[in-house]
Amino acid sequence: MKTDVAIVGAGPTGLALAGMLEKAGVRVRVFDKIVSRSDKSRALGVQAGTLEAIEDVFGKGVAQDMVAAGRPARKAFIHLEDHAPVEVDMSSIPSVYNYILILSQSETEKILEGQLQTKVEYGHELTQLSQNQNGCEVHVKDTSGHIEVIDAKYVVGCDGAHSVVRQQIAVPFAGAQYEGNFVLGDVKATWPWEYGTIRTFVSAKGALAAFPMKGEQRYRFILIPKEIPGDEKADLSQSEFQNIVDSLVPAPVAISDATWLTRFRVHHRIAEKFRNGRVFLAGDAAHIHSPAGGQGMNTGIQDSFYLGAQLIQVLKNGADEKILDFYEKTRLPVAKNVLRGTDFVFRLGILPENRWIVAIRKYVLPLLLQRSFLQKRVARVISQVDISRAEHPARTQAFKGDRDADTQSRSSNLSL
Repeated sequence: MKTDVAIVGAGPTGLALAGMLEKAGVRVRVFDKIVSRSDKSRALGVQAGTLEAIEDVFGKGVAQDMVAAGRPARKAFIHLEDHAPVEVDMSSIPSVYNYILILSQSETEKILEGQLQTKVEYGHELTQLSQNQNGCEVHVKDTSGHIEVIDAKYVVGCDGAHSVVRQQIAVPFAGAQYEGNFVLGDVKATWPWEYGTIRTFVSAKGALAAFPMKGEQRYRFILIPKEIPGDEKADLSQSEFQNIVDSLVPAPVAISDATWLTRFRVHHRIAEKFRNGRVFLAGDAAHIHSPAGGQGMNTGIQDSFYLGAQLIQVLKNGADEKILDFYEKTRLPVAKNVLRGTDFVFRLGILPENRWIVAIRKYVLPLLLQRSFLQKRVARVISQVDISRAEHPARTQAFKGDRDADTQSRSSNLSL
């Protein structure tokens, strides 16, 4: 069986790429070793830059469907030590999507998969990959053990942090695991603050981040306690979760109706390169970050759109294969910058206590974060609008003339 592009992994990154390529008439096959899609929310935040990119590729309707399925969060409050909370107004983002869209990853995947004509081949696992100057040979095993051999012009690994594609092409994945206890919960929270806002608490006892989900008083909580040991293998009870919340928040918070409680580990890693011949890496297969700022999934989707634009130019518009080099040249620096930024923010909250860290959190950060220009800068960086708009021409040029008037104007609005 022959195809133009074999995509391994059907998360948001793989689905975004497949949908873009199919729209341009490129033949794709999409494989994922999972038998069925998870209903767990996992990644939550969809940034303005990503929504603008989705609009470029799939049209306004798809972006609007995502907004309707999620919950826009326009305000974020940062509680540092015992200071009054600092408000960051996300509505300062220079976009019609002037918020962080809190949307379950499962819903994002459902909407993106809805753009495909080709069905995702679930329960199909990559077992072997080889390539030459003319193409790739991909061996895929289904749940019955049958192995199909596929000839593909290109292969893209969108298969996550433990990427088999990355292992097959022997690309190093440098980085490390953060030390510490990490806990996640999707819960109902009763607390004394405004609902529908993002809240972050950072103190000597650890950190807590709360993201408003769709539904009455429902939140995703990420907890990073410093003083409460956790057994990664043990089940997490709602009462234990409540105790950790109590230790990190300086006000009563009642937790109930937990739909997902889990412990997890956090890594920061990046692939040495994003391309090896006819094989490419995108999303978590290429880079993984701390959850700070909700950058990981968004960076992956925008990886896909930039790579997709280059593949369309080669496969459908007759461009020279040399333009595929631009994918790594463009997206590897983006991923490195995202990793550096999320690593800095994350470490500031979880580093072992010393007088310098305490002083920064207690005296320096509260003063800095109260400055309007810095708040706007933080909101803009998190939104990824500048990155997305810089790559807007590549996305739209791939679909020769297939763009609407409002997307044409975006690349001229970078200075907003």
